[in-house]
Amino acid sequence: MWSLLRDVRIRTVWIGETVNELGTALSFWAWAWILYDRYPEAPWVAGAAIALRSAFGFAGDLIFGPYLDLWDRRRVLVASNALLAGLTATVPFLVEPGWGVWAVLGVLGLQAMVGSLEGPAMSALLAGMAPAGQYQRVYALFSLTHTLGNLLAPVLAGVLIAALGPVRVLWLDAATFAVAAGAYALVRPPASPGGRGSAGWWRQFREGLGFVLGRRHLWLMFLVASLTNTLVEVYNAVLLPRIADRLLEGLRVPAWLSAEPGALVSGLLDALTVGVELAATVWLGSRLLPPRRAWNGFALGCGAVLLGIGTVSAAPGLGLAALAAMFQGLGFAHMGVLGNSLAAALTPDPLRGRVASVRLLLGRGVRSLGSLLAGWAVGAAGVTSMAALACAAGLGFVAWAWARAVRDPMPDSG
Repeated sequence: MWSLLRDVRIRTVWIGETVNELGTALSFWAWAWILYDRYPEAPWVAGAAIALRSAFGFAGDLIFGPYLDLWDRRRVLVASNALLAGLTATVPFLVEPGWGVWAVLGVLGLQAMVGSLEGPAMSALLAGMAPAGQYQRVYALFSLTHTLGNLLAPVLAGVLIAALGPVRVLWLDAATFAVAAGAYALVRPPASPGGRGSAGWWRQFREGLGFVLGRRHLWLMFLVASLTNTLVEVYNAVLLPRIADRLLEGLRVPAWLSAEPGALVSGLLDALTVGVELAATVWLGSRLLPPRRAWNGFALGCGAVLLGIGTVSAAPGLGLAALAAMFQGLGFAHMGVLGNSLAAALTPDPLRGRVASVRLLLGRGVRSLGSLLAGWAVGAAGVTSMAALACAAGLGFVAWAWARAVRDPMPDSG
């Protein structure tokens, strides 16, 4: 896996993506605490923020996704990150004067729309840069960008938010977007597939969606990932700040970190999750699993993530919550590395941008509805009951999807 960094193109993109992911992780924690600070008795606001971001991302996937196999993937990454840097830099000017929730949520929505270009473009770019048969290793390597960012971000965000407040942390995120845009501008990756520029939006969209729907293993995998990621986002943005306050009872916090002491607990739990995810990702990067075993590992990873969320939500103390957080990390590694590498292996290069966009399109659709329901359910039923019901339903869905997937032979490639 590490030998891939000898390629200067892969190394440059990897460094830029690592910086980008660190800033994004810091920004996520900052947003979670901004919404919690201003609306502590209204969890529906955080749920609405996730839903709005998902809705704008859904619109971006729908509008831009069909063209992602026509546009130059590197230029898409440079332009989207430059725009995200500018949008993120405007947020403190809206929050500090108290412009109101809708102005802030509007910028958050625009960020999501522009950000919808990043994931599919990066996924397709990496598949094109990977040596033949090395998909699992290249995606494991780039999963580390997310993992390393999230390993450093929880504790760093906890300290920064506790000492400075969440709004100022957004400046760091804006800077990391700018650094990432510069890194992507330096590389010269393989040319994007061409020759299809005359096809209209509908034809491009239909080809991508039809390819996914015609392959049971792909659409089941995408649906399982969408549901799991929806619960993860709700857990981080809505549940964890409230769980952290409960787990904080009986612990003494230094006065200089008293602005948001709960952020330290949530940061600690996430650091444990990401630490285990890092180790598991490195292990997966040294192996190449056949498609059937990769799908099974992906399903087990989703189940581990959901079980960990339910356990942390119901944990009576910090010790059990810490063990469950570590179990989540094991699941995240299998879910991310195996899911991405399997999708790349089953998809031909001229369709990779659109297939990745369809994956996000399905994910954001599920997330928009799920986030609204979760925000309402937390207020109506409480954190523990809502988490238990949601995770039980999620585990049932994963088991159903796996049972359907094993009925068909796994194709070797797209």
